[in-house]
Amino acid sequence: CFTRLQCNSSILFLLELIEKLYFDVEEKMMKLSIIIPVYNAENDIGRCVESIKTINEIDYECIIIDDGSTDNTWLKLKKYTENIPQFIIKHITNGGVSNARNIALNLSSGDKILFLDADDYLLSDAGDILKKNMAFNDDLIIFTHKNVVNGQIKENYIYPNILGLSYTEALIKLTIENQCLNNCWGKLFKSEIIKNNKIRFDSQMKIGEDAKFVLEYLQESSSLKICNLPLQAYIINEEGAMRKAGLEALGDEIKTYEARINTLRNLQVEISDELMQVLNLTYYNKIIGYLIQDSHKFGVVKNYENICRYIENKKIKEILNKLPNKSLSFKQKLLLLFIKNRWYLLLAVMLKIFI
Repeated sequence: CFTRLQCNSSILFLLELIEKLYFDVEEKMMKLSIIIPVYNAENDIGRCVESIKTINEIDYECIIIDDGSTDNTWLKLKKYTENIPQFIIKHITNGGVSNARNIALNLSSGDKILFLDADDYLLSDAGDILKKNMAFNDDLIIFTHKNVVNGQIKENYIYPNILGLSYTEALIKLTIENQCLNNCWGKLFKSEIIKNNKIRFDSQMKIGEDAKFVLEYLQESSSLKICNLPLQAYIINEEGAMRKAGLEALGDEIKTYEARINTLRNLQVEISDELMQVLNLTYYNKIIGYLIQDSHKFGVVKNYENICRYIENKKIKEILNKLPNKSLSFKQKLLLLFIKNRWYLLLAVMLKIFI
Protein backbone atom coordinates (compact mmCIF):
# COMPACT_ATOMS: atom_id res chain seq x y z
CA CYS A 1 0.00 0.00 0.00
CA PHE A 2 1.25 3.46 -0.83
CA THR A 3 1.88 5.85 2.10
CA ARG A 4 -0.28 8.95 1.90
CA LEU A 5 1.57 12.18 2.77
CA GLN A 6 0.30 15.72 2.92
CA CYS A 7 -0.13 16.58 -0.71
CA ASN A 8 -2.51 18.31 -2.99
CA SER A 9 -5.58 16.56 -4.35
CA SER A 10 -4.13 15.85 -7.80
CA ILE A 11 -1.15 13.96 -6.37
CA LEU A 12 -3.43 12.07 -4.00
CA PHE A 13 -5.65 11.09 -6.91
CA LEU A 14 -2.61 9.88 -8.87
CA LEU A 15 -1.39 7.80 -5.94
CA GLU A 16 -4.82 6.21 -5.51
CA LEU A 17 -4.94 5.42 -9.23
CA ILE A 18 -1.51 3.78 -9.16
CA GLU A 19 -2.49 1.79 -6.08
CA LYS A 20 -5.66 0.58 -7.75
CA LEU A 21 -3.81 -0.44 -10.91
CA TYR A 22 -1.14 -2.21 -8.85
CA PHE A 23 -3.62 -4.35 -6.96
CA ASP A 24 -5.70 -5.00 -10.08
CA VAL A 25 -2.61 -6.47 -11.76
CA GLU A 26 -1.87 -8.58 -8.69
CA GLU A 27 -5.43 -9.87 -8.58
CA LYS A 28 -5.48 -10.69 -12.29
CA MET A 29 -2.17 -12.58 -12.39
CA MET A 30 -2.95 -15.75 -14.28
CA LYS A 31 -1.76 -19.29 -13.79
CA LEU A 32 -0.26 -21.32 -16.63
CA SER A 33 -0.64 -25.09 -17.02
CA ILE A 34 2.09 -26.70 -19.13
CA ILE A 35 1.05 -30.14 -20.37
CA ILE A 36 3.58 -32.72 -21.54
CA PRO A 37 2.76 -36.28 -22.63
CA VAL A 38 5.79 -38.54 -22.61
CA TYR A 39 6.53 -42.04 -23.84
CA ASN A 40 9.98 -43.68 -23.86
CA ALA A 41 11.80 -40.35 -23.85
CA GLU A 42 14.55 -41.07 -21.32
CA ASN A 43 17.11 -39.28 -23.51
CA ASP A 44 15.06 -36.11 -23.99
CA ILE A 45 12.85 -35.54 -20.95
CA GLY A 46 15.66 -34.05 -18.84
CA ARG A 47 16.34 -31.28 -21.37
CA CYS A 48 12.62 -30.56 -21.64
CA VAL A 49 12.09 -30.34 -17.86
CA GLU A 50 15.21 -28.22 -17.31
CA SER A 51 14.00 -25.71 -19.91
CA ILE A 52 10.76 -25.27 -17.95
CA LYS A 53 12.61 -24.69 -14.69
CA THR A 54 14.07 -21.48 -16.16
CA ILE A 55 10.61 -19.84 -16.18
CA ASN A 56 10.43 -17.08 -13.60
CA GLU A 57 7.79 -14.62 -12.42
CA ILE A 58 4.91 -16.74 -13.71
CA ASP A 59 2.55 -18.80 -11.60
CA TYR A 60 2.67 -22.14 -13.36
CA GLU A 61 2.21 -25.86 -12.99
CA CYS A 62 3.73 -28.48 -15.26
CA ILE A 63 1.74 -31.69 -15.66
CA ILE A 64 3.72 -34.55 -17.17
CA ILE A 65 1.91 -37.78 -18.02
CA ASP A 66 4.13 -40.81 -18.55
CA ASP A 67 2.11 -42.90 -21.00
CA GLY A 68 3.34 -46.32 -19.90
CA SER A 69 6.99 -45.88 -20.83
CA THR A 70 9.02 -49.10 -20.90
CA ASP A 71 12.44 -47.43 -20.55
CA ASN A 72 13.81 -45.28 -17.71
CA THR A 73 11.61 -42.27 -18.43
CA TRP A 74 9.64 -42.55 -15.17
CA LEU A 75 12.77 -42.82 -13.04
CA LYS A 76 14.30 -39.80 -14.73
CA LEU A 77 11.08 -37.85 -14.36
CA LYS A 78 11.09 -38.43 -10.62
CA LYS A 79 14.73 -37.41 -10.43
CA TYR A 80 14.33 -34.15 -12.39
CA THR A 81 11.13 -33.04 -10.64
CA GLU A 82 11.83 -34.17 -7.07
CA ASN A 83 10.79 -31.64 -4.42
CA ILE A 84 9.60 -29.11 -7.03
CA PRO A 85 5.93 -28.39 -6.24
CA GLN A 86 5.15 -26.90 -9.67
CA PHE A 87 5.65 -30.31 -11.29
CA ILE A 88 2.86 -32.88 -11.22
CA ILE A 89 3.88 -36.25 -12.66
CA LYS A 90 1.67 -39.26 -13.23
CA HIS A 91 2.39 -42.72 -14.63
CA ILE A 92 -0.46 -44.41 -16.52
CA THR A 93 -1.06 -47.49 -18.62
CA ASN A 94 -0.22 -46.82 -22.25
CA GLY A 95 -3.23 -45.30 -23.98
CA GLY A 96 -1.75 -42.97 -26.58
CA VAL A 97 -0.76 -39.33 -26.68
CA SER A 98 -4.34 -38.02 -26.91
CA ASN A 99 -5.42 -39.95 -23.83
CA ALA A 100 -2.38 -38.66 -21.91
CA ARG A 101 -3.14 -35.04 -22.83
CA ASN A 102 -6.81 -35.47 -21.88
CA ILE A 103 -5.84 -36.79 -18.45
CA ALA A 104 -3.54 -33.79 -17.99
CA LEU A 105 -6.32 -31.41 -19.02
CA ASN A 106 -8.56 -32.93 -16.36
CA LEU A 107 -5.84 -32.38 -13.75
CA SER A 108 -4.97 -28.84 -14.81
CA SER A 109 -5.91 -25.77 -12.77
CA GLY A 110 -4.37 -22.99 -14.87
CA ASP A 111 -6.13 -20.13 -16.63
CA LYS A 112 -4.04 -20.72 -19.75
CA ILE A 113 -2.85 -24.00 -21.28
CA LEU A 114 0.43 -24.59 -23.10
CA PHE A 115 1.22 -27.97 -24.67
CA LEU A 116 4.79 -29.16 -25.14
CA ASP A 117 6.20 -32.43 -26.50
CA ALA A 118 8.79 -34.30 -24.46
CA ASP A 119 11.46 -34.21 -27.16
CA ASP A 120 11.12 -30.43 -27.61
CA TYR A 121 12.16 -27.71 -25.20
CA LEU A 122 11.50 -24.07 -24.35
CA LEU A 123 14.06 -21.48 -25.48
CA SER A 124 15.99 -19.40 -22.97
CA ASP A 125 13.73 -16.31 -23.23
CA ALA A 126 10.47 -18.28 -23.21
CA GLY A 127 9.67 -17.11 -19.68
CA ASP A 128 9.72 -13.43 -20.66
CA ILE A 129 7.67 -14.12 -23.80
CA LEU A 130 5.07 -16.06 -21.83
CA LYS A 131 4.89 -13.43 -19.10
CA LYS A 132 4.12 -10.67 -21.60
CA ASN A 133 1.57 -12.71 -23.53
CA MET A 134 -0.25 -14.13 -20.51
CA ALA A 135 -1.64 -10.63 -19.98
CA PHE A 136 -3.35 -10.53 -23.38
CA ASN A 137 -6.98 -11.57 -23.58
CA ASP A 138 -6.90 -13.17 -27.04
CA ASP A 139 -8.57 -16.59 -27.11
CA LEU A 140 -5.58 -18.13 -28.91
CA ILE A 141 -2.01 -16.86 -29.01
CA ILE A 142 0.28 -18.56 -31.52
CA PHE A 143 4.06 -18.48 -31.15
CA THR A 144 6.69 -19.14 -33.77
CA HIS A 145 9.39 -21.75 -33.12
CA LYS A 146 12.85 -22.79 -34.21
CA ASN A 147 13.19 -26.03 -36.16
CA VAL A 148 16.02 -28.32 -35.07
CA VAL A 149 17.35 -30.76 -37.67
CA ASN A 150 20.12 -33.21 -36.77
CA GLY A 151 20.94 -31.12 -33.72
CA GLN A 152 21.28 -27.90 -35.72
CA ILE A 153 18.93 -25.00 -34.89
CA LYS A 154 17.48 -23.55 -38.08
CA GLU A 155 15.62 -20.34 -38.85
CA ASN A 156 12.34 -19.39 -37.18
CA TYR A 157 9.13 -20.82 -38.56
CA ILE A 158 7.18 -17.92 -40.09
CA TYR A 159 3.38 -17.84 -40.04
CA PRO A 160 1.38 -16.05 -42.76
CA ASN A 161 0.69 -12.38 -42.12
CA ILE A 162 -2.84 -11.87 -40.74
CA LEU A 163 -2.44 -8.21 -39.81
CA GLY A 164 -5.63 -6.30 -40.57
CA LEU A 165 -7.73 -9.42 -41.17
CA SER A 166 -10.96 -10.21 -39.35
CA TYR A 167 -11.11 -13.34 -37.21
CA THR A 168 -12.86 -15.36 -39.92
CA GLU A 169 -10.53 -14.06 -42.65
CA ALA A 170 -7.56 -15.07 -40.51
CA LEU A 171 -9.06 -18.54 -40.00
CA ILE A 172 -9.47 -19.03 -43.74
CA LYS A 173 -5.84 -18.07 -44.29
CA LEU A 174 -4.48 -20.22 -41.45
CA THR A 175 -6.69 -23.32 -41.66
CA ILE A 176 -7.61 -23.63 -45.36
CA GLU A 177 -5.20 -21.74 -47.56
CA ASN A 178 -2.07 -22.57 -45.55
CA GLN A 179 -3.13 -25.23 -43.01
CA CYS A 180 -0.46 -24.13 -40.54
CA LEU A 181 -2.35 -24.75 -37.29
CA ASN A 182 -1.89 -28.50 -37.30
CA ASN A 183 -0.08 -28.71 -33.96
CA CYS A 184 -1.36 -28.02 -30.46
CA TRP A 185 2.04 -27.07 -29.09
CA GLY A 186 3.41 -23.52 -29.30
CA LYS A 187 0.05 -21.96 -28.48
CA LEU A 188 -1.63 -20.40 -25.45
CA PHE A 189 -5.20 -21.68 -25.02
CA LYS A 190 -7.77 -20.44 -22.55
CA SER A 191 -8.61 -23.22 -20.13
CA GLU A 192 -12.09 -21.76 -19.72
CA ILE A 193 -12.93 -22.32 -23.40
CA ILE A 194 -11.55 -25.87 -23.38
CA LYS A 195 -13.38 -26.94 -20.24
CA ASN A 196 -16.68 -25.12 -20.80
CA ASN A 197 -17.02 -26.67 -24.26
CA LYS A 198 -15.60 -30.06 -23.27
CA ILE A 199 -12.97 -29.94 -26.00
CA ARG A 200 -10.72 -32.98 -25.86
CA PHE A 201 -8.28 -34.85 -28.08
CA ASP A 202 -9.75 -37.69 -30.14
CA SER A 203 -8.03 -40.76 -28.66
CA GLN A 204 -9.09 -42.88 -31.64
CA MET A 205 -6.94 -40.86 -34.04
CA LYS A 206 -3.32 -41.65 -34.86
CA ILE A 207 -2.82 -38.75 -37.30
CA GLY A 208 -4.22 -35.23 -37.10
CA GLU A 209 -5.52 -35.31 -33.53
CA ASP A 210 -3.74 -32.02 -32.80
CA ALA A 211 -5.33 -30.29 -35.79
CA LYS A 212 -8.80 -31.52 -34.88
CA PHE A 213 -8.38 -30.25 -31.30
CA VAL A 214 -7.22 -26.80 -32.46
CA LEU A 215 -10.03 -26.53 -35.03
CA GLU A 216 -12.69 -27.45 -32.48
CA TYR A 217 -11.21 -24.86 -30.12
CA LEU A 218 -11.32 -22.19 -32.84
CA GLN A 219 -15.03 -22.86 -33.35
CA GLU A 220 -15.63 -21.63 -29.80
CA SER A 221 -13.24 -18.68 -30.03
CA SER A 222 -13.50 -15.16 -31.39
CA SER A 223 -9.94 -13.82 -31.44
CA LEU A 224 -6.36 -14.87 -32.07
CA LYS A 225 -2.95 -13.30 -32.42
CA ILE A 226 0.43 -14.40 -33.71
CA CYS A 227 3.52 -13.59 -31.65
CA ASN A 228 6.51 -13.48 -34.01
CA LEU A 229 8.92 -14.56 -31.30
CA PRO A 230 10.08 -18.19 -31.07
CA LEU A 231 8.95 -19.88 -27.87
CA GLN A 232 10.42 -23.33 -28.30
CA ALA A 233 12.73 -25.58 -30.27
CA TYR A 234 10.89 -28.15 -32.35
CA ILE A 235 12.87 -31.32 -32.97
CA ILE A 236 12.08 -32.64 -36.44
CA ASN A 237 11.73 -36.38 -36.00
CA GLU A 238 12.29 -38.44 -39.13
CA GLU A 239 10.56 -41.37 -37.40
CA GLY A 240 7.44 -39.36 -36.50
CA ALA A 241 3.94 -40.67 -37.09
CA MET A 242 3.30 -38.43 -40.11
CA ARG A 243 6.42 -39.70 -41.85
CA LYS A 244 5.50 -43.36 -41.29
CA ALA A 245 1.79 -43.12 -42.13
CA GLY A 246 0.22 -44.62 -45.22
CA LEU A 247 -3.26 -44.95 -46.66
CA GLU A 248 -4.57 -46.23 -43.31
CA ALA A 249 -4.32 -42.60 -42.12
CA LEU A 250 -7.01 -41.43 -44.54
CA GLY A 251 -9.78 -42.04 -42.01
CA ASP A 252 -8.12 -39.60 -39.62
CA GLU A 253 -7.41 -37.15 -42.44
CA ILE A 254 -11.12 -37.10 -43.28
CA LYS A 255 -11.86 -36.13 -39.67
CA THR A 256 -9.56 -33.11 -39.95
CA TYR A 257 -10.99 -32.28 -43.40
CA GLU A 258 -14.51 -32.18 -41.97
CA ALA A 259 -13.30 -30.24 -38.91
CA ARG A 260 -11.90 -27.49 -41.16
CA ILE A 261 -15.22 -27.16 -42.95
CA ASN A 262 -17.27 -27.32 -39.75
CA THR A 263 -15.11 -24.65 -38.10
CA LEU A 264 -15.95 -22.14 -40.81
CA ARG A 265 -19.59 -23.13 -41.19
CA ASN A 266 -20.20 -22.92 -37.44
CA LEU A 267 -18.85 -19.37 -37.59
CA GLN A 268 -21.30 -18.57 -40.42
CA VAL A 269 -18.54 -18.33 -43.04
CA GLU A 270 -19.58 -19.08 -46.60
CA ILE A 271 -17.12 -21.47 -48.24
CA SER A 272 -16.75 -20.67 -51.93
CA ASP A 273 -16.19 -23.30 -54.63
CA GLU A 274 -12.71 -21.87 -55.15
CA LEU A 275 -11.88 -22.29 -51.46
CA MET A 276 -13.18 -25.87 -51.50
CA GLN A 277 -10.93 -26.63 -54.45
CA VAL A 278 -7.93 -25.28 -52.54
CA LEU A 279 -8.84 -27.51 -49.58
CA ASN A 280 -9.48 -30.55 -51.77
CA LEU A 281 -6.18 -30.13 -53.61
CA THR A 282 -4.32 -30.11 -50.30
CA TYR A 283 -5.95 -33.39 -49.29
CA TYR A 284 -5.43 -34.90 -52.74
CA ASN A 285 -1.70 -34.22 -52.33
CA LYS A 286 -1.86 -36.01 -48.98
CA ILE A 287 -3.45 -39.02 -50.69
CA ILE A 288 -0.64 -39.04 -53.24
CA GLY A 289 1.92 -38.83 -50.43
CA TYR A 290 0.39 -41.82 -48.64
CA LEU A 291 0.25 -43.79 -51.89
CA ILE A 292 3.95 -43.17 -52.44
CA GLN A 293 4.91 -44.02 -48.84
CA ASP A 294 2.99 -47.29 -49.03
CA SER A 295 4.68 -48.18 -52.32
CA HIS A 296 8.03 -47.92 -50.54
CA LYS A 297 6.91 -50.11 -47.64
CA PHE A 298 4.88 -52.86 -49.32
CA GLY A 299 4.78 -55.09 -52.36
CA VAL A 300 2.33 -54.71 -55.24
CA VAL A 301 -0.31 -57.09 -53.78
CA LYS A 302 -0.41 -55.36 -50.40
CA ASN A 303 -0.51 -51.93 -52.06
CA TYR A 304 -3.39 -53.05 -54.27
CA GLU A 305 -5.32 -54.29 -51.24
CA ASN A 306 -4.73 -51.02 -49.37
CA ILE A 307 -5.82 -48.91 -52.35
CA CYS A 308 -9.02 -50.94 -52.70
CA ARG A 309 -9.69 -50.67 -48.98
CA TYR A 310 -9.00 -47.00 -48.34
CA ILE A 311 -9.66 -45.17 -51.61
CA GLU A 312 -13.19 -46.59 -51.90
CA ASN A 313 -14.50 -44.04 -49.43
CA LYS A 314 -17.41 -41.69 -50.08
CA LYS A 315 -15.65 -38.61 -48.73
CA ILE A 316 -12.47 -39.41 -50.66
CA LYS A 317 -14.56 -39.66 -53.84
CA GLU A 318 -16.12 -36.25 -53.11
CA ILE A 319 -12.67 -34.71 -52.68
CA LEU A 320 -11.40 -36.21 -55.94
CA ASN A 321 -14.46 -35.00 -57.87
CA LYS A 322 -13.96 -31.37 -56.83
CA LEU A 323 -10.38 -30.60 -57.75
CA PRO A 324 -9.06 -27.56 -59.71
CA ASN A 325 -8.19 -29.66 -62.78
CA LYS A 326 -6.47 -26.79 -64.59
CA SER A 327 -4.00 -26.46 -61.72
CA LEU A 328 -3.01 -30.13 -61.59
CA SER A 329 0.44 -31.28 -62.68
CA PHE A 330 0.87 -34.14 -65.14
CA LYS A 331 1.61 -36.58 -62.30
CA GLN A 332 -1.48 -35.44 -60.38
CA LYS A 333 -3.66 -35.83 -63.48
CA LEU A 334 -2.22 -39.27 -64.27
CA LEU A 335 -2.78 -40.62 -60.76
CA LEU A 336 -6.27 -39.12 -60.70
CA LEU A 337 -7.07 -40.88 -63.99
CA PHE A 338 -6.05 -44.25 -62.53
CA ILE A 339 -8.03 -43.67 -59.32
CA LYS A 340 -11.20 -42.41 -60.97
CA ASN A 341 -11.24 -45.34 -63.39
CA ARG A 342 -10.48 -47.73 -60.51
CA TRP A 343 -7.39 -49.09 -62.23
CA TYR A 344 -6.06 -49.95 -58.80
CA LEU A 345 -3.86 -52.89 -59.76
CA LEU A 346 -2.19 -50.89 -62.53
CA LEU A 347 -1.76 -48.01 -60.08
CA ALA A 348 -0.05 -50.30 -57.55
CA VAL A 349 2.29 -51.64 -60.24
CA MET A 350 3.09 -48.16 -61.59
CA LEU A 351 3.86 -46.79 -58.14
CA LYS A 352 6.19 -49.70 -57.39
CA ILE A 353 8.08 -49.45 -60.68
CA PHE A 354 8.29 -45.75 -61.42
CA ILE A 355 8.15 -43.95 -58.06
